[in-house]
Amino acid sequence: MTIHHRIRFGLALTLAALAMLTTLAAAQATLNVPSHGFQVMVPAGWEVDDDSSGADALFFLTSPDHAGGVVVAAGPLEGDEGAAYRAEGLAGLADLSFALVAGVPGVQRGDVVRTSVAGLDAAGFTFRGSELGGRFVYFVSDASVYAFGSIADAAAAATMEAALDQVLASVQLVALGFPDGGAPATDPFVGTFTGDGLTLVLSASGDGYVGDLTFSGQTYAVQAHAASDQLLTGTFVSGGTGFGFELVRDGDARVFTTGNSRYVLR
Repeated sequence: MTIHHRIRFGLALTLAALAMLTTLAAAQATLNVPSHGFQVMVPAGWEVDDDSSGADALFFLTSPDHAGGVVVAAGPLEGDEGAAYRAEGLAGLADLSFALVAGVPGVQRGDVVRTSVAGLDAAGFTFRGSELGGRFVYFVSDASVYAFGSIADAAAAATMEAALDQVLASVQLVALGFPDGGAPATDPFVGTFTGDGLTLVLSASGDGYVGDLTFSGQTYAVQAHAASDQLLTGTFVSGGTGFGFELVRDGDARVFTTGNSRYVLR
């Protein structure tokens, strides 16, 4: 992980620990992040906010009562950094994670506990303060470093840790699909694209694509076909009526157009 990515990765998790979000995207059943080679299940009824930027993936999964939630983050590694972290027993990652909440009044860190996630060695610990509590779990693959954490009001900390366990148990490692910049390496129209308040999730299906479009808290089913390697055409269904759209490649962006509305997604 470059120093630039390390700084942003740490800053993003710090913000997550100290300020839970209240404006969120619609709920999703599966969070698929091929850019860092993993996917997880989102607890039923929970909401998802995508704050990813550049090469860093960052998502907030928030409970229906907004008492807390789960942070899902991943950042790139370079060279043999993954092997170096594993050689030290992930101690550096555990120390880094506690530094993110060490400034919270009265916070205390529990012992580091060795565990595993999706067959990979992992390390984690609980933390408790007068106002909030939670747990961090870190692990690495050859290409990415992963951080999952529960953060909640002190009274809800144990409940959120149980939710974190549920999310961790659902982690599946998948083939890396995106290089830096967000564009899939094998299919330019497969993945999660977000921008201008709209999120489009597409996966390959037969000779076309299926997925979901989320906007203003509503999610719509999508079907599409590639007209060329630069253009996707399709429909999304609202109230039983299909509405046409186009998705055009523009560098690392995808431009989504429907009617007179235009959205730039990445």
